[in-house]
Amino acid sequence: MRITKPHSLPPPVTIKKTFDANAEKLKAKGIFKMIEPNILPSAFQVQGLNGTSRPFIKSVYNAKLGQVIGPERVGDHYIVAIVTEVNEKGTQSAAKARLMVEPMLRNHKKAELLIKKIGTAATLEAAAAALGGKPIEIADSIRLTNTTTSAISSEPKVIGASFNAANKGKVSQPIEGTSGVYVIRVDNVSATVVADANVAEQRKSKYQQAKMMAAYAQQSQTQSLMEVADIKDNRRKFY
Repeated sequence: MRITKPHSLPPPVTIKKTFDANAEKLKAKGIFKMIEPNILPSAFQVQGLNGTSRPFIKSVYNAKLGQVIGPERVGDHYIVAIVTEVNEKGTQSAAKARLMVEPMLRNHKKAELLIKKIGTAATLEAAAAALGGKPIEIADSIRLTNTTTSAISSEPKVIGASFNAANKGKVSQPIEGTSGVYVIRVDNVSATVVADANVAEQRKSKYQQAKMMAAYAQQSQTQSLMEVADIKDNRRKFY
């Protein structure tokens, strides 16, 4: 009796190498490879592709690691894809989390070194000299909200420190921001007059904001309950 065994599939790594090699050859014809690292199961569109295709995304989730999909039509194009990673539900892997955490840790370490260089500088000039002669910038008319001063518009810690009475007239401690380390001196704090204030409109705006925050809080609570409950959402298989 002769028994014929089915041919075993090559490992995912081998398939990916072949896929990448073929993609490299197609560059001469104007066909390029793109990478989408995070496709959600309920999505209708893949970032970077023009057009929506729910069937294509369902095919991605029905495929196994290393499996080639397609060609399938997405918008005005035909797509051939390969599944290079499958993220299971649960705690994120260290390798994947590293992509997000490492830049933050690196910036924090740089900030620590810069703060150590600045030390206890008593003047802005001394702080600037400690950082290799960095220029001193003047930020005028800083507001607690809607700050348009380009130097600190995306630095909430610096803006908050600007309204700290302890920093008025003297140099602050080094402040670790999102894009650098700052040392500030507050020269003056004053109040501005709100001309033609429409109290009714402000009350309406605050009410709408409160409603949105309440709805968001309720949604967060619902999401938390779903996470602790044993619920399986299979809508992606049917729609």
